[in-house]
Amino acid sequence: MMAANVHWSVQFDSAADRHEFQTAPPLQANSVHMSLENQRLIRDVGPSGWNRILPVIKEFLSSNKPPGEDAANEQSLVHLAGLCFFGLIMAFRPSKIRRIQKDILVFSPRIYEWCTYLISEGVVRIDDDEHHLVGDASSYHVKRAGYSLILLQGMTELPKIREELAMRPYVLMESVTAAWLDSIQCCGPLSGLLNDFMVSVISDSGRCWTHVTSSASPECRLACLKNIVAEHPANHSITYYIQVSRGFDAMTLISSHTPFRRELIVRKSLHWSCFVLSLLVASNQPPHRHADERIAHAKCITSALSYLSDFFSLNPSCVWTASLLRSNLLQVLLRAASFHRSVYGQVKSILDHITSLLIYRSVLREASRSVARIQGLDAGQGSRLRRDVSGRVWNAWTALVRTIDEREALRAGFLSLKPSTCDNPKCAGIYALGERAPRKICTGCVHAQYCSRECQRTGWSDGHGKVCAKIKKERMAGYELLSSHDIAFLRAVLNNDLHSNRTSILANQRRVQPKGHSEPPVVILDYTTAPAMSLSVIPSPVLDEHIRELLGIAEPENCVRKQASLDLDNWKHQTAVAAKGKAGEGFLLYAIIPCGHEPIRLFQWVVPVTTNRHDSQDGNPSVWYNISLDEAVKGQIWKDRADAADVYNSSGLELEGTPFLILFFFIFCLYWASTIGFNAFASVLILGFPVILIVRNAT
Repeated sequence: MMAANVHWSVQFDSAADRHEFQTAPPLQANSVHMSLENQRLIRDVGPSGWNRILPVIKEFLSSNKPPGEDAANEQSLVHLAGLCFFGLIMAFRPSKIRRIQKDILVFSPRIYEWCTYLISEGVVRIDDDEHHLVGDASSYHVKRAGYSLILLQGMTELPKIREELAMRPYVLMESVTAAWLDSIQCCGPLSGLLNDFMVSVISDSGRCWTHVTSSASPECRLACLKNIVAEHPANHSITYYIQVSRGFDAMTLISSHTPFRRELIVRKSLHWSCFVLSLLVASNQPPHRHADERIAHAKCITSALSYLSDFFSLNPSCVWTASLLRSNLLQVLLRAASFHRSVYGQVKSILDHITSLLIYRSVLREASRSVARIQGLDAGQGSRLRRDVSGRVWNAWTALVRTIDEREALRAGFLSLKPSTCDNPKCAGIYALGERAPRKICTGCVHAQYCSRECQRTGWSDGHGKVCAKIKKERMAGYELLSSHDIAFLRAVLNNDLHSNRTSILANQRRVQPKGHSEPPVVILDYTTAPAMSLSVIPSPVLDEHIRELLGIAEPENCVRKQASLDLDNWKHQTAVAAKGKAGEGFLLYAIIPCGHEPIRLFQWVVPVTTNRHDSQDGNPSVWYNISLDEAVKGQIWKDRADAADVYNSSGLELEGTPFLILFFFIFCLYWASTIGFNAFASVLILGFPVILIVRNAT
């Protein structure tokens, strides 16, 4: 196997490779590319021959580019390039790593060009031969692609090379990524080489390489799952299941890095993941001819579900979740759970995350349609679903169905009110949802929607013109912004949840706000907890800790995605009124909404409106709440409200300096007054009061 002096993880048989070079189609002795003597020198090189072969390889690579489509000397050039890479691998010496790094940096761009060409040719040959290495020509092409990968993997261990690749995203990584994704379905040696290379690059030196691999085109990244579905799984063997599992494991590894969590193409690959899963569970029963085949089938499904589960835990996206539900994700999950009990935990996790995203109108609509299809099919099969799925998965499924029924009833009432979904805050409501108004979309950010041309002009002058470019930039970066439709429905959901939990809110409000204490409380609705929303009531000063946590999150200045909600002027006014004991019914609503990589946090002052009717269940008055998220989205939660909490508190202005320091200052003032008289004493008090405030703020 691999020579002892070669410390790269991908292995190859150097003796067999030398034999293949000896038996390869001979080149002409008068070849202008490289003499036969130099070819033999590179072919027979040992660990100590780096200095001997380096000038020959430099000359060849600097004077020869990869051949074009109509090149007549393609065979000779490709053969010699593979030979050069073979020589570099065999002559590698860890003790000379600094010298090697310096030498490779000189002609590294040309190495990348040749690696790109050889890897692409190797994958094409595998595809042409239907995944079987038939004939010498195909075998040589695959071997040369393998040499390229081995050389690249060794180069990533050199710090300077790693930095260079991270700073300059060459086309190399796009081709390598494409070749790796294309070859996942293959059973030949190149698949293992590519997979080992990508895993080692992403895991060991991946912090630099994530910037490079993120530049791969959508076609390259989608090739991974497109090629997996080339054949029906019923005809696949254990080897196929293993290769698919390795592919999903590698995709999971890549998507775990922060730049990929927001990357559009990773989310697009979810459709192919769902499609692959649907093929794996398409038969009426899992493979059972052999125990090994059943285990491999279960491992394959587990890897695919892990990829989906990581997406929902890291990127709870409403847009892509709705799209997945249209691709029959729920049916696939339930069928997978009926095949293997080992996937119960992953299926339950995905169902719980979908339940938490039902606050979005788009997700609710698609989930409702999908559940209706499943229930219709299940009714025709004699309630087979309850027999096939049990335990944790069934509980998660029933919770999902129950939440859908509750939200659908709310959605029906919401649509009957025909709320305006125009992004112009001053919209008069001429058009409403359900009337099919002519929708005008901002051509800059392709996000803001208006019901008329007049509203679009007004919205632009009222502030959208300042944030339009920022919205576009964040959407291009993979962040999601709430649409006007979702904001309108979210307002209805918050109103409904506050009303449904009014008894708990009032009880907790009395607990955290004792009699005589007029500082308003904070009601927290956390929708990121799967599957159900969590409710808590805290005293107002405790919210400062939440604000400090938010301010510690590293986000761009004036991040549009975080524009959600704190009306500071209103909050200061209401707190000041409450401090005087004139009102104590209001509270601050703090809602945490899952949206993409980071949740959106909404702050809004809420005033309960008590009616004359009484609830027959708990005896409390029927309370509704006045929430206006349309006004809330104008604010920015990144403003620090610590100053408001300090100035407008329930007990008035308090001097919280060090007691000994204040006592010492008071004694000093008395001594000064007894010495120079009352006028001097008054002067000291006037000048000393600001000093006390400064000391108090410092402590």
